[in-house]
Amino acid sequence: MSKWKALIPASALLAAGCALTPEASDSMQSARSTYRQAAASPEVQLRAPVELQVAERALAEADRLGKSGADPAIVAHHAYLAEQRARIAMATSDYRKAEALIATSGEQRERVLIEARNRELEAKTR
Repeated sequence: MSKWKALIPASALLAAGCALTPEASDSMQSARSTYRQAAASPEVQLRAPVELQVAERALAEADRLGKSGADPAIVAHHAYLAEQRARIAMATSDYRKAEALIATSGEQRERVLIEARNRELEAKTR
């Protein structure tokens, strides 16, 4: 009977550990998916390479923790951070692309205005 009493706490701990594992696994899957999406984007690679590298390191850290048997809640937390870093890389890329478009459109506007002024001057001199 005492043998069974010793197994009850051990099985409870095992069940508690298994209950957290899917959370860590789901978080890691989500983080990997988001990172792959960011890494596959040529825009992100071009416009946010540093942010993408930070996301890669965060994902590697979460993966390392998962493989080393760390607390699943900690693994899930690091996976969440890795996913957010990948999202930051994508958002940074979008922001920098928008900045480039604004800069380009300003230059185009100036060119059009100069051309219009030149045409006006030509028309007046005729």
